Amino acid sequence: MSFFQQTLRLEPTDRFTIEDCLDHVSFQTERLLNRGSQVPIKHIDTHNTSKKRKSDISDHVNRLEQSFYALQLLGIG
Repeated sequence: MSFFQQTLRLEPTDRFTIEDCLDHVSFQTERLLNRGSQVPIKHIDTHNTSKKRKSDISDHVNRLEQSFYALQLLGIG
């Protein structure tokens, strides 16, 4: 059974104790350190991401403004 399944059990007596959690392989520092470069690192170009986010927000604002304008024309807004 996975670490999360053991820690999220509904019945408290069935859940992992703090000691169980700390003894779990996920928290074994030596094992984590020995993984070395096996863990892939993903680099994100924040410059392009920021531009895209601004563009997405701008598009959303434009759609909201158009909807608001349409409601005003209909006498609803």
